[in-house]
Amino acid sequence: RKKELQQKREELERLELARYEAEQATLKIEESERKLRIERRREEVARRRAEEERAEAEKFEQEQQRQEEEARQRRERAEGRLQAIKEARRKQEEEEWRKEQELKQQHDEEAQRRRERRQEQLRKIREEEEKRELERFQREEEERRVQEEEVARRRTQRAEELKRRREEQERLELE
Repeated sequence: RKKELQQKREELERLELARYEAEQATLKIEESERKLRIERRREEVARRRAEEERAEAEKFEQEQQRQEEEARQRRERAEGRLQAIKEARRKQEEEEWRKEQELKQQHDEEAQRRRERRQEQLRKIREEEEKRELERFQREEEERRVQEEEVARRRTQRAEELKRRREEQERLELE
């Protein structure tokens, strides 16, 4: 009976151990499956992202081509308008040049008359300045002459004063 119980206990322990190992194996399998699912999910997300990026790149390329085509058409229209504008401008410039030549001739004639008037004015101004300069020079010369006469008069007066003092001194010494 004891032996039987011992055998049953050992059998139970073996079963318990086998059950535990089976559970561990099941957990490992489930963990592997979970990792596999995560990896597949990552791959799916990466694949979707790559497809979205490819679609976005195609869309961008198409939009760029559309914009380039629109730009080319605008450029062609602008070049046509520019040619028309250039032609109109050329005609306008020719007309303006002709008018400018007429005006220039008139201005040249007027400028010549102004130059002649200005030269006459300058000649009169120079003559007036020369006259004033001469008058100023004559005034300065007169002032210098008067000053020199004053200096000479003072010297003479001083010399006479010194002579008078000397004579006075001599007379006092003789007395």
